Formats: sequence, structure tokens, C-alpha cells
Amino acid sequence: MPQRKVEVYGQFTRRARQQQGIAAAKQAGKYKGRQPDSERHQKVYRYREMGMSLTEVSDATGYSRAQVCRILAKDSSKIT
Repeated sequence: MPQRKVEVYGQFTRRARQQQGIAAAKQAGKYKGRQPDSERHQKVYRYREMGMSLTEVSDATGYSRAQVCRILAKDSSKIT
């Protein structure tokens, strides 16, 4: 049982150290995260302009319906 507590504590401190490292890298401009797939985003805009529903767009692009909504919300001028 004591071994389990050590593992949980070690895991917690590892996560905390990892978050600190990511925060420092972001400040230094070295950590930017995953870049958006502009080609796929253009498909979302195109499909919506064609009159497809959010669910149809999500099925066609492979994004979740919520992700389609987020993509469209970023550029509200392209929402039809």
C-alpha cells in the first residue's frame, strides 16, 4: 500500500513539473501547440456555403460537430 502512495505522489509532481516546463516554453515562444489544418478548415467553410448541416459537415470532414462549430465561430463572417 505505501508503494501506491509513492507512485501517485510521484505522478502528481511529474505533472506539475511538466506544466511548469510547458509554461516556460510558451513564454520563450518555443511551444505553440498543434497548428490548425487550414485545408480541412477551408472544406468546413465550403461545405457550409453549399448548405450542408453541421452534422453533415462533421461527417464529411472527420471533425466532431463541436469542432466544426469552433472553426466557424473563429471566423463569423464565413458562417452562413
